[in-house]
Amino acid sequence: MKREDTMTSALKTTVHYSIYEPTIVLRIKAVVIVVHDLGENRHNYEHFANALSRQGYVVVVPDLVGHGESLVNFERGYFGDGDISQAIIKDYFKLQNIMIRKYPDTFYFMLGSGVGSNIALLYASKYGDYLSGLMLLSPIRHFSHLTLRKLLTRMQIRFKGMHYHSKNRLLKLRPTHESGVVVKRRDQFNDHFTYASKALEDIYQLVERTNSVETLQNIPHHLPMLFAGGKKDAMTHFLADNKWLCHLYQQEGFEEIRCKSYMQSGHHLLFDVEREDIYKDLLDYLNEHIYY
Repeated sequence: MKREDTMTSALKTTVHYSIYEPTIVLRIKAVVIVVHDLGENRHNYEHFANALSRQGYVVVVPDLVGHGESLVNFERGYFGDGDISQAIIKDYFKLQNIMIRKYPDTFYFMLGSGVGSNIALLYASKYGDYLSGLMLLSPIRHFSHLTLRKLLTRMQIRFKGMHYHSKNRLLKLRPTHESGVVVKRRDQFNDHFTYASKALEDIYQLVERTNSVETLQNIPHHLPMLFAGGKKDAMTHFLADNKWLCHLYQQEGFEEIRCKSYMQSGHHLLFDVEREDIYKDLLDYLNEHIYY
């Protein structure tokens, strides 16, 4: 069963979110909070959310501000003013508290895709004690040509303003490999998505903050984490980012770090050719980490 609701964001706009609940169940297994990727919105995850809800899970998928229907002054691809990373984290904590009021005695997991995984890591660095596990699909260690990207973005902000939407290919944030099913599912909801110059700067800062020593040390080391990546994903340097992050967290002394690789998939694991395997692996992971 799907229902829609809204809340007020720390960025002074309305955030829309979808909740998928099992139709008939005596006790839910857990709540899964999904953080979508760049250029997406909550509707992209309906198929995945329905699949989990049929197995007894509640799934909640909000729009990131600037995506879907959750816009600042009707502008798509713009997060707002100020410290965006902290505002987004506050929004997800507010959403989790909304869910806790309805489902107080259960487990809470967070699943992120792409930059959504980076947001999930940032969230865990502040509120990790409220989670029972993280599932990180295609997390980004760093963007290619980042120094040049930053320079171009700053020039655009200076000469064309924070709200300028560039079509420069170097500033493109979409993956190079997308299978037919990925394109079909994404383009149902997203048409030529671009980001404002200020939003690009926010994204670069968010990814850098995610991979800082401070973030790493602040995540509870008992929190289980699953890292998953696709061999054909250029945005994560063809599994290099996934392997590097797994090794980093293992070396830091985290109690449970798991790594999964999907050799036929690109960046959007939940929509690509191995999606059925990924669904099963995620469901198995969730079932393994709930205890009643």
